[in-house]
Amino acid sequence: VELLFGDGENYDKAAVDLGASVAHGDPDQRSLAVPTDGSAAQVRELLERMEQRGITVEKFTLKRPSLDDVFLSLTGGERS
Repeated sequence: VELLFGDGENYDKAAVDLGASVAHGDPDQRSLAVPTDGSAAQVRELLERMEQRGITVEKFTLKRPSLDDVFLSLTGGERS
């Protein structure tokens, strides 16, 4: 799931709260990629977690991992 935030404050709070579960963060775009199994229950849980902590998510997008994403997650590498 890619979470998009309307401002840097919400982005920063979410990045700290989600910590190690964030696969990729882009502060310029104010987006965080968080791995899920794609189920409605897990996406709902993630969005409810943000709401409970007072973090406003502007939009979210479900994305399938690319081969690059899979490779980087297996090797611990980062995108350049």
